[in-house]
Amino acid sequence: MSPLNRSAPGPFHPVELPGVEFCYDAERLANQPADGASIGTWADCSGRGRHLAAVGGANPVYVDRHASYRQRPAIDFQAVDALQVAFGVTLSQPMFYAAVGAFDVTGGDRFMFDGGSGGEPNRNAFFGDSGTPKHFDMYAGASLNPTTMDTNPHVFSLLFNSTTSQYWIDGTAQTAGNAGTEPTAGLSLGATTSGTSNFLDGQIAFLVGLNYIPATDVRRRLEAWLGQRYGITVT
Repeated sequence: MSPLNRSAPGPFHPVELPGVEFCYDAERLANQPADGASIGTWADCSGRGRHLAAVGGANPVYVDRHASYRQRPAIDFQAVDALQVAFGVTLSQPMFYAAVGAFDVTGGDRFMFDGGSGGEPNRNAFFGDSGTPKHFDMYAGASLNPTTMDTNPHVFSLLFNSTTSQYWIDGTAQTAGNAGTEPTAGLSLGATTSGTSNFLDGQIAFLVGLNYIPATDVRRRLEAWLGQRYGITVT
């Protein structure tokens, strides 16, 4: 279905923000694939050309009208697949990410996304950890995991900024702290940067990365836009 025929929360799109390093929007996939189609590539709509490609021989699946995301598209990762890109440059902190997605299974160190620095995993990573209780965990050399995880769709906002790192869930601030200082040189969706472990069982509908700390009103605008777009209550 053409994105021109979908209701939208307004003319703004996050790619219009300054400092966008990458942006992946399931609604902007080329040629709008058929429901259930295998996704071997996911184009970067930021204009930087950082297009994701499948690794490991298994591809995630395109869902055209996902019931959990206001009947909008999402990419379904089925615990065996990953999409990756190497940036060709190293991006230092601060880095800010905004994502819409869900974990269908809690725990298990299942990665929604992971960055890479010299091929190493766990750089600007976001995953569900294996602790008791299980938490949403961001990691760039140290774990910051103040919040017990669930399987609901959320708007996740994550600021990787050393000792003042923080994440927000549906606009609500979680405890700030140290997530480490590691940079990122790539991106892996649905697994660690190895592409062979810690697979996501869940969905990603949207992900954008900014190379600075957005002002509070900018972050709030972005969260509100994503919440309205995907039918997620943002406070």
